[in-house]
Amino acid sequence: MSTGSICCIPSFLLPLLTPALLPAQCDIERAKLLPPVNMPNASFGFDVAISGTTAVVGAPYHASVATNNGTAHVYEPVNGVWQHRFQIQAPDAAAYDNFGRAVDIDGDTLVVGSPRSAGNGVRSGSIYVFERVGAGWQFRQKLTDAPSTAQLGTSIALAGDTLVAGAPYSSNNQGAAYVYERAQGVWQLRGVFGPTAFTSNAFYGASVAVGDGLIAIGASNASVTASRSGMAWILERQGTVWQQTGYVYDPTGQAVDLFGDKISLFERTLAVGAPGAGTHGEVFAYGHDGVQFRPMDGGAGFGEPVDTGGAVALSANTLLTGDRSGWFHGTTTQSGTGNVKYWSLGRWRQAAGAQPASSDQADNIGCAVDIEYHLGIVGALGDDDRGADAGAAYVFEFPCGGYQLKPIEPAVAGQLNTIDVERAIRPFSLVLVGTFEGWIPIPGWLPTQGLRIANFAILTTLHQPTNPAMTFDVPVPAALQGFEVLVQAMELDTQALSNLQRVRFQ
Repeated sequence: MSTGSICCIPSFLLPLLTPALLPAQCDIERAKLLPPVNMPNASFGFDVAISGTTAVVGAPYHASVATNNGTAHVYEPVNGVWQHRFQIQAPDAAAYDNFGRAVDIDGDTLVVGSPRSAGNGVRSGSIYVFERVGAGWQFRQKLTDAPSTAQLGTSIALAGDTLVAGAPYSSNNQGAAYVYERAQGVWQLRGVFGPTAFTSNAFYGASVAVGDGLIAIGASNASVTASRSGMAWILERQGTVWQQTGYVYDPTGQAVDLFGDKISLFERTLAVGAPGAGTHGEVFAYGHDGVQFRPMDGGAGFGEPVDTGGAVALSANTLLTGDRSGWFHGTTTQSGTGNVKYWSLGRWRQAAGAQPASSDQADNIGCAVDIEYHLGIVGALGDDDRGADAGAAYVFEFPCGGYQLKPIEPAVAGQLNTIDVERAIRPFSLVLVGTFEGWIPIPGWLPTQGLRIANFAILTTLHQPTNPAMTFDVPVPAALQGFEVLVQAMELDTQALSNLQRVRFQ
């Protein structure tokens, strides 16, 4: 590591520092995950999830013990090669349960939705919780709190000790979402929520996501601006309880846009898919300003889409989208595709694709996506390698983004400050953006602010690749005392930026 004095670059040079298209090495196909055996019509890849280096793939129509009982499959790299490790199914599997319709994983906990199971009545739905024990997975708990025909487990999201599951067919398709929290190893129901407006056939719970003290719930059939234009509701933790505090929607939404069909939260950033909008669907992004979610479109702030597609996943500053009807490399019709963008200097900027080396028509690549930092997974439920419509999934590495700059505490000018950067795998610079007195808004979050960056100062440059987690000391000039600034880490070769940290130097 070497350090140097601050050098400032005028704002009119900033567009030159962040190219519209990052280098091709920003997407690397690591593996194609196939079902362990031939399983035609299993829809393997209907839903996917990844945590660390463990990937989970749902196959809700796999007939392992009965017609369409469904299974979920765990994959991990062994000596650098991704391998099938476990097949998971319900301990009380029955025909047409569709176990694997929704999957999620966080660390050593794995959850699977089985929306058509008779957990508490006909098609009431169930959630199955598994935990990693040693080298395997063990069943821990079955959650069955929804009434008949609700189809609990159609969607599912897990973050730490918070679990939320959608039951969009509850109350004659008005829908509901069930929030659980784990206490002393046992999952307990903490609240049941539903729409308070646009309730008719809303499909509330079509999708769910958990973030930093926030939950987002898609209601893709809600008729807000047009029939089935869709919306997403927001829950916030207030003390020890969850409260529904608002919603987002596309004010220009058209009929059958299905805004909210897919949804993702990372900390306090929200992405919403509207697969029926436009030709290939549209994706919208929002940032929470401490009071409410506001559009992160980088434009006038009126909520223009930031990408095409329907499936969405967020991690750090990275947005992964999937378009199951897209054209593979522009040539193979309706094979599907994935795409990656980074939030950089107040804009969502094109970074990489997520397209496998080969594809066939109707593979439905991008039907489901997930990402955690540098690793992403993309479902392809129509792949035929293990039988007609058996399905597949692809693991990609996105090495140009997805790392995090942790809060700088304490921040004191005129001395060394400790900096923590997580998940960095390339050389990067630590940069200071916008040296202003007083409050500095994050660029692009509010309608009238746009991109307001005056200076670009390089605090330090690391010339060697860093470890996945790194702590180092940076000298901060005394002249910054009293200034509130925005700080980011920027990769040297791609100029992709990490998350922003707001810092006031004392």
